[in-house]
Amino acid sequence: MIISKFAVSTIKTILKMHSILHIFEAVAAISEQAYITFTIVVISGLAQVLAAYLLPNEHLHLGNPLKFWNTPHTHKKKHHH
Repeated sequence: MIISKFAVSTIKTILKMHSILHIFEAVAAISEQAYITFTIVVISGLAQVLAAYLLPNEHLHLGNPLKFWNTPHTHKKKHHH
């Protein structure tokens, strides 16, 4: 299966904006009075953000979520002296 560079770039951009999309999803759920969905979205979004900060070497999303436009594609392991 061959995937175009545009498709790969689009997918990477969407993944980098994942946290922002959770916010839109939560707003949509509240506006539709879908409170159970809202709760699930908030819990999963909080888990994602907490994991990015508290488990930086174990979390699957790469880089600092606040710098998502220039996120490196590999983890840089800190060397302890």
